[in-house]
Amino acid sequence: MTSFNSQQTTSGLDHYGRRRIIQVLLTLAIATAVIFISAGRLTFLWGWAYLGLALVSLIFGAIYVLRHNPQAINERGRPAESQKSWDKTLMSVYASLFVGVYVLSGLDIRFSWSVVPFWLHGVGALVTLFSSALTYGAMAHNKFLSLYVQVAQERGHQVATSGPYQYVRHPMYLSLVLSWPALALLLGSYWALLPALLASGIIVVRTVFEDRTLLEELPGYSDYARQVRYRLIPGLW
Repeated sequence: MTSFNSQQTTSGLDHYGRRRIIQVLLTLAIATAVIFISAGRLTFLWGWAYLGLALVSLIFGAIYVLRHNPQAINERGRPAESQKSWDKTLMSVYASLFVGVYVLSGLDIRFSWSVVPFWLHGVGALVTLFSSALTYGAMAHNKFLSLYVQVAQERGHQVATSGPYQYVRHPMYLSLVLSWPALALLLGSYWALLPALLASGIIVVRTVFEDRTLLEELPGYSDYARQVRYRLIPGLW
């Protein structure tokens, strides 16, 4: 994490950043394919709604981050330098769970396991958009927002204090905690809520471990933690 003035942009994307954009686009394409293959048909309305929302969020979010802090995209495309072993384990479980959300959502549509009212689809869509906005807001104010739990002191790693970091210490994790249950509702599957909630739980556990790591290893983080008391939810935790 780093303190970063959103008016001070970096020179732009490097090869890590370009690689990250390709990774995100491929992930979206694969996720969408998994949903429709599991559903067994291309007429799944909410699957197309998911793809539309994801593309709109991605386009506007990428433009915003590229304008304010392209270094965050570069950082997220970097390979792990010193990832914690516990983080590798957590993220392996996490990856299997979010794949489960896509598969179960599609199967639920194929076999009509769930009947989700329209307003819950709408709630899922709204929370999905909010979580996406929170993700890109965090990226715009943190040029060391890595995919991995690591402290890169040799590259000037500092504490992020602006934007959403004024209110919670891990706004990106809050966006992830919200996004998976929201996705299950958007796609219309109560069964997919099970892996979605477990994935959110993994992120909460990761938040605890990362917070401890930053307190121990990142200079200035303990002072920041005293100023911003809450990890994920203002006024609660």
